Amino acid sequence: MIQSAVDEVKKSLQAGGVTLPTGRITSRVPIVLTGDYHGGVTLQSNGGEIVGGNAPVFKLGDLADPGPEHRLNARIRGINLTGPGKEGTDSAAVAIENTADVFLADGIYRQFRYAVRSTGGLLWDAYNLTLRDSGYGLYATETPDFAPNSINLYSTRIVKCDTAIYTSNNPNGVFSFWGGEIEGNNERGHDRDSKKVVEHENAGSTNYIGAHFESNSGQYNLYFNGADQTKSLMMLGCQVIAGAREQVHVERGRGSFIASRITSGGKAGIVFGVQASGTVIDCEADIGGPGVGNVAALRHGRLAFGANPTSVDPLITATAAAMREARGVAARWQGDTIQLQFCDEAGRINGRLQTSTNDHVLHNANTGGGWIVAAGDHPVVRIGRGGAQAIEGSAPNATLCGTAALPWAGGYTQTAFRVTSDRRVKRDIRPIDERERAVARRCKGLLGAFRLNSEYDRDGNRAVLHYGVIAQDIIAAFEAEGLDALATSIVRHTVWPAQPGDAGVDDEARSDAERGGDLYSVNYEQLYALLISAL
Repeated sequence: MIQSAVDEVKKSLQAGGVTLPTGRITSRVPIVLTGDYHGGVTLQSNGGEIVGGNAPVFKLGDLADPGPEHRLNARIRGINLTGPGKEGTDSAAVAIENTADVFLADGIYRQFRYAVRSTGGLLWDAYNLTLRDSGYGLYATETPDFAPNSINLYSTRIVKCDTAIYTSNNPNGVFSFWGGEIEGNNERGHDRDSKKVVEHENAGSTNYIGAHFESNSGQYNLYFNGADQTKSLMMLGCQVIAGAREQVHVERGRGSFIASRITSGGKAGIVFGVQASGTVIDCEADIGGPGVGNVAALRHGRLAFGANPTSVDPLITATAAAMREARGVAARWQGDTIQLQFCDEAGRINGRLQTSTNDHVLHNANTGGGWIVAAGDHPVVRIGRGGAQAIEGSAPNATLCGTAALPWAGGYTQTAFRVTSDRRVKRDIRPIDERERAVARRCKGLLGAFRLNSEYDRDGNRAVLHYGVIAQDIIAAFEAEGLDALATSIVRHTVWPAQPGDAGVDDEARSDAERGGDLYSVNYEQLYALLISAL
């Protein structure tokens, strides 16, 4: 009688509906809705129940009898459906096949293999449904003709099913679960049963908004495996109460978790696989897994990369894995005084970088500590080592102030520099010989006055005079006595290679240090020591 009434609506070419009586109806064959219902068809009841057999109670859609663009435009509302039990392998409350525009509302579907089975269901919505005591609460996958494009479940409760939700092969579709309950599923599960209470395989965009998960035992509470690494799982304002070994597992794709509570209860909260990445914002949730290095988390106003943030974490923390993956990262803070703090696990500050209008500070909280400037993992300069107020090189006699290509412009000191002169650090000690004294006499006559090109270019005729010698003349003086000035510490000849230039930059516009070159220099302290020997 129901089938006949539905067929009459279709024949009428007008919108129509069928109202079922209250009470229980038994139907051993599917009630089929296919093709074009023009203005639509509605099946409704005020709490009536249909008891089905090992077949769908409602079979919606058929490619052999398509409507316009395969849109069925069918509504089933206020009808309770009961099946023969999970063992009925083909039993389903509603089977949606290769069609679109299906609306299910206000019903309890129980004791089926599939409470709702969608194979090639393009577009369909459910409102205020309870899916319970079934093998699958919802089973949705593709067919050779159609993959799911948009499935929306509003205020839906899925209770005591072996698998609450299973979707697969909708890489370009959207699945959304709005404000419902997923509770008590996989009741006999255990931590290593490989069971996925909710599974989205080869998935597209998947969204849970205001959803509540509780008492779902098994290995995985919600398991998301995106069709590729760009597909996303979003959980906004959700509650996931600890039950499974892993509450939410993102194997591949992006996981976005916002203002949700995903408790672990001694197990795992959010787990990211190697091919996963994600963002966790203001969530009560532990994060981990081999892909955690691809995750940014914000909690209590504190930002972390590749780490599980807690209320005592530093402002920014990053694991090595996260930093290896970072590319072109920039951060900007606005304000008068800004600090980047470094803390230990207990939240104690080890040091900080601070900038303000007046000063920029590099601070070590350990009074006995210091700072190291390194290149290639090797220390170059040490500042405040052991609490000393000193700047040191990496090793004795190993670090220069300035270079031949980029020399310093002098400086100021209140006392003279001290030069190491301990007998214990010297060898081959001897007096100055006669040929060296002869060189000293020659060098004495080489003293003269000059101006530096760099200062003249800057100051013109106001450039100051300097007194000293010319390195090439010193070399000639040594050669005249059969000696090599470059074998002493008085004269040095330094050559430096050209640095790679930027594309489109004229070579003439580059500095001498960038173009490469060579330079002679004189150690006046050593020269004066030699000149004194000729007095």
